[in-house]
Order: sequence, then C-alpha cells, then structure tokens
Amino acid sequence: MLSILDNGPDPIDVIVGMNVRRVRKQRGMSQEALAEAIDLTFQQVQKYERGANRVSASKLFKIAKVLEVRIESLFPERDWDCQVENSARWVDDAQAMSVEHPELFDALAKLHPGQVKILLATANGFIAAGQVAA
Repeated sequence: MLSILDNGPDPIDVIVGMNVRRVRKQRGMSQEALAEAIDLTFQQVQKYERGANRVSASKLFKIAKVLEVRIESLFPERDWDCQVENSARWVDDAQAMSVEHPELFDALAKLHPGQVKILLATANGFIAAGQVAA
C-alpha cells in the first residue's frame, strides 16, 4: 500500500517532479519555457519539480506532451510498493545532496542513459570493494 510521508511531500510526487526536471534538462529547456508552454509560472514548475506541489493529471499530460515523452516515463519504473517504502529515506538523501552538490544532479541530467549505467556500475564497484564514506 502507498504511504505518505508525515512531514513532507509524497515520495511519488517528488519522484515525478525529479523526472520532469531530468527530462526538461535533457531537452535543454528552461523552467520558464516549460511554464510558458503549459500556461503556468516558472515558480509553479519549480514547486512541481521539488515535489512541493502535486501535478494534476491534465498538467502532467501537457508536460509529457511538451517534453515529448510518454507520461508513464515520469513515474517510478519498478515495483511501486517497494520503491515507495524505501523512497522516504532516499528522497531525504537526494534532496540534501541536491542542496550540497547541485552540480552533480545537473551533470547527471545531461548524461545519456548508457553513461548513467556506467557511473552506477562504478559506484556499485566502490561499494562492493568497501570503498565508501564512513
């Protein structure tokens, strides 16, 4: 069953927002351009991307159309229950990292999926070898 965080946005809303941001950046589109295309302010797009505000179905449809992606690509890809259960901690960690290292998220958003897989494999190699922060 889906759970909602007690002190923050629902993890699914955050994931959808992060995916909107990722795809928008991959397309080289500014928040202002996306906002104009869907008849909103860029501040509202910022809130969607942070998961602070939920995106309505009609706006999400328009966003997917403008970004030229299938709407389901903006949602989590795997087992919903498992991902939602584990996402509360992940969302907190990702939000903290995005504040501490915004350049990391900007760089990741510009990579092709194959390049991201290579980075993930490298990170998993460090973890398997015990080369992680204490």
